[in-house]
Amino acid sequence: IDAAKNATALSVRQAPSVLTSPAFDADGFFAVLAKKLADVEEDAERVVRKHLAKHPAPPGLESWVSTGQSFASGDDCPFCGQKLDGWEIIKAYKGYSNQAYADLKKLVATLGQQAENGLADGRVGALIAQVNTNNARIEAWRDQLEIESPMLPVDSLARAISHARTTATDLAAAKQGHPLDAFGTAIEKAAIVEGLGVIGAAVAIYNKQVDFAISKIEEFKTHLTSENVPALQTQIRSLETALARQHPDAITAIDD
Repeated sequence: IDAAKNATALSVRQAPSVLTSPAFDADGFFAVLAKKLADVEEDAERVVRKHLAKHPAPPGLESWVSTGQSFASGDDCPFCGQKLDGWEIIKAYKGYSNQAYADLKKLVATLGQQAENGLADGRVGALIAQVNTNNARIEAWRDQLEIESPMLPVDSLARAISHARTTATDLAAAKQGHPLDAFGTAIEKAAIVEGLGVIGAAVAIYNKQVDFAISKIEEFKTHLTSENVPALQTQIRSLETALARQHPDAITAIDD
């Protein structure tokens, strides 16, 4: 009866919500790690880096050199007029400034951030925060329903995502150091996927229990809207009469 009288307030009381497992594109990540360019001199970057190191300059020297390649359309240098043929550094510049190589470097440059963001400790932290919110919501319903708060093995999840991130960031750093080399073994990929799998499995078990709690709450709310307070009061009076009929004094009186 109390619940029926407070049906409006109970109807807007929040239920717990399911968790979303962290997403990380392991296939895309390892596809970039495996990329190689056959049309780029493998020692081009080494030669260019060595040459640029001889000329300390404000930021932008590398960009200036790379951009300058687009103006060298003939055999002569557009800056000083010297012939370009036969110079090892010019050949290295061409490989280093190759558009395909530039595109590859852009892809490789994003790997570290992908690993840091996609596999951050904060991903598990967000799950923990949502679990705490769910616990508070379930606790609020215990005055009406018998439901339990599911548990999440946060320590094992934290270890899993930390290990996966370390593996991914190490690979990203290696690829950035040598973008023309292929990195990433099946074992390393499996280690990352396994870590994500541990988290996904724990979240799935948790969500199954939360779904059960949600269904009980929804069933309660649906049933509550059809309750009739006067009819409930009549039922109570009928039950009280049935109980009174079994009182020893009532039994004796009826026997007499």
